[in-house]
Amino acid sequence: MIYGKVEDYLPFLKSLFNTANSFKDIDRSYPNLLQGKIMATLFFEPSTRTRLSFESAMIKLGGSVVTVNDESSSLMKGETLSDTIRTVSEYADVIVVRCNKPISEWGECDCPVINAGDGKDNHPTQALLDTYTINQYEIPRNLKIGISGDMQNSRTINSFYDMLTLDNQIFPYDSTQQTSGSFLSLKDFEEILPELHVLYLNRVQRERHEIVPKNTFVLSEKHLNSMREDAIILNPGPRREELPDHALNDSRVKFWDQVRNGLCIRMALLHHILK
Repeated sequence: MIYGKVEDYLPFLKSLFNTANSFKDIDRSYPNLLQGKIMATLFFEPSTRTRLSFESAMIKLGGSVVTVNDESSSLMKGETLSDTIRTVSEYADVIVVRCNKPISEWGECDCPVINAGDGKDNHPTQALLDTYTINQYEIPRNLKIGISGDMQNSRTINSFYDMLTLDNQIFPYDSTQQTSGSFLSLKDFEEILPELHVLYLNRVQRERHEIVPKNTFVLSEKHLNSMREDAIILNPGPRREELPDHALNDSRVKFWDQVRNGLCIRMALLHHILK
């Protein structure tokens, strides 16, 4: 997680992104870089992109992967999460964890632990790959960024906020409420679209609602026609109605770029941590 001003972390981010660039050819492997190292993945919530990209990243760097889920761990017997993580740390050089408990309940151990999503709070490596994707393009420093989605329950949004600098202008729309405090209305959000450099679309977190909200922002042809030609449209996945199939044909939509960048940014992160 990024704490404090993101400007304080810019040298690290620059180094990390440069390393990710060196791993951009995702068809290559680097078996000598982390040979002999073991990564343990502890995923107690569903995941496709994050889990597979971490595991693929470790394998491509020459390391090994051991994995645990809630059905195969001693959590089923009543063991605490902190004891589980501490136990696994005795067998691994780095641990990647996703669960529904905040990171404050994970405890401490002697090996690095990477947060792959702690409930609705944070998803820092997603924010890294989102920011990395943005930085692949010629864009101004003082970005105008529109964010739509489930503001109260989206860990991707929380971590993306943390990665933004003070120069950025943020225009948020909460898809779960008609109006809410500092959030724009749907009408105002649609009116601001032509000014945006980045549009960050997020799904409604249906699994965290008893009654699923129905006023999700859905990217339409009309919206696309109104936006800047050099705009960037992101979606951290899983993709639902907010980013329909037809929109994937628009070159400004970087959904699949994010999927690919998830591999090279996590390769870079593992390399920085273990090497």
